[in-house]
Amino acid sequence: MLVLPARATKALTAEEIMRKTVVKADGASNVNPRINYAYNKVAITEKLNGSGKVDERKEKLIRIKSGKGSLLQIKINGKLLPPDELRREQAQSQAEDERLNDSRVSRRTDNWERLLTTDLISRYQFTLEGQQTYNDRLVYVLKFKPASGNLPVSQSSDRVVNNLAGRIWVDAEDFEIAKAILSLQAEVTLWGGIIASLRKFDYQVERKRLEDGVWVNRISRGEFAGRKLLDRVAWRTQTECKDFEKLDVAQASNQP
Repeated sequence: MLVLPARATKALTAEEIMRKTVVKADGASNVNPRINYAYNKVAITEKLNGSGKVDERKEKLIRIKSGKGSLLQIKINGKLLPPDELRREQAQSQAEDERLNDSRVSRRTDNWERLLTTDLISRYQFTLEGQQTYNDRLVYVLKFKPASGNLPVSQSSDRVVNNLAGRIWVDAEDFEIAKAILSLQAEVTLWGGIIASLRKFDYQVERKRLEDGVWVNRISRGEFAGRKLLDRVAWRTQTECKDFEKLDVAQASNQP
């Protein structure tokens, strides 16, 4: 049950809220709102065995500056990667980021706004559940599920996107997503089901608003499971962004 805050905003429909959120994201994707910030990002990936125990834990330390990420450190099962292996990982990461920069969201940056588009939200049916206070700010709480009808599938990832449902918390003043919880509704076959399938996709992200109105991802968690060829695979992820630092003009102009 939602707790209604003391103050209220102008009544909006779920569709109007999402339309305003997409407009805000579109503007942010054209001019990176975090261009004047530097911060650290810790990304952890755990590979699980059939018993659900951790087989391998990989922890990456990434420095985000002026919207771009630099891989600084990697630990595998608690041990630092040797310098020569780290350099190879850094070169590979940089090459991949350059390849994906124009069309998708790099894994080492946080420009996720590029994903929030009119096409994306058209795939879901949104229901406004009400308003509440989250992190001392008024938010709209919306539930979503896949829209009825035949949803477009142009690549394998569309099969996952088209089967997601969950809730989002949208800031009532900034129309930024403050929190999101989503999960896969049914097992999804990839590449015709011959190569792989995904049966579990649970993901949660929490965001924070910095003093000057810039929004950043604070923490995210994910649990995933499926099949690759004949093998079952499962993994967990967690990222945390911290140590935010406002840059002056000279600092922001210098790349990492």
